[in-house]
Amino acid sequence: MWARNSIQQNPANGTGHRMLVANLVAARRLEEARDVTRQRDAVQKTTITELRAMRFFKQDDALERYLSAQREAGVTA
Repeated sequence: MWARNSIQQNPANGTGHRMLVANLVAARRLEEARDVTRQRDAVQKTTITELRAMRFFKQDDALERYLSAQREAGVTA
């Protein structure tokens, strides 16, 4: 998985953490997703508001699925 490899190569890569979390939530591996969120927060804490402003996805439905996954993993508003 690209995101996991990215984190192993660069533990400070916030985007890699966030993408891994989204994939883990989609796979219903919620506890693992929450663990990754806690690890990321130790390096770079990001809120839902900040993630929304970053606009990683141009399509609103894709952005909302991504933000929903982040919420499920424990990212705060």
